[in-house]
Amino acid sequence: MAPYANVLGLVGFGLTLFGLWQAFRQAQKAEARASEAKTSAELAKEAALSAVTKLSKYDALSELTRAKSVAEEIRRYQIRNFLISLPEGYNALASVLEEMESFTQALTSEEVTNLGRIINFARDKEEATLEAVQENKELNMAKLNKELAIWTRVLGGILGRLKKELEGSHESR
Repeated sequence: MAPYANVLGLVGFGLTLFGLWQAFRQAQKAEARASEAKTSAELAKEAALSAVTKLSKYDALSELTRAKSVAEEIRRYQIRNFLISLPEGYNALASVLEEMESFTQALTSEEVTNLGRIINFARDKEEATLEAVQENKELNMAKLNKELAIWTRVLGGILGRLKKELEGSHESR
């Protein structure tokens, strides 16, 4: 029985080594699968963030287009001297831009600062035009038009940048 014991011991030792080798191989495969899963999860996260950013840009684009349209309507009121409509127009402009707070991630810090300035401008002009309407005062429409034109161009610049970025993202697909 002794010679068989040695053979059985060697066979057992060989099977143990084979089992360890198999376990090592399985561990390597599991590690590779875990790495692939981690990479896939990171890619999915990046895709989701990219989609959120694009949606934010589209929303910002939509709201800025609306704000620019309101500014152009105010300008038409001023040209036609529709003084009574100006306070409401300036209020609408400020309100549209104030609603954009959740979309500011699509904008640069300079653009966010400029939007704040446009809001302040619109609120100031809302008060000034309301006072002029209530007290039957004259307004310097040429000055109002000039100031509004400057801010309308600023809005147009932001719109142009967002459109260009979004068009570029479509072409890169």
